[in-house]
Amino acid sequence: MEEINNSYIKINYDGQSAIINFKNEISEEEIHSTLVSMIKEIY
Repeated sequence: MEEINNSYIKINYDGQSAIINFKNEISEEEIHSTLVSMIKEIY
């Protein structure tokens, strides 16, 4: 992970970058639970 804020997360993988936009702005408190949910969907 390169950057995270209330509207998107920027990640680097295999030498490439991607930005994932959140549907709605999220608060700092919601960032953790959102990341956990995203990881659970992957695995």
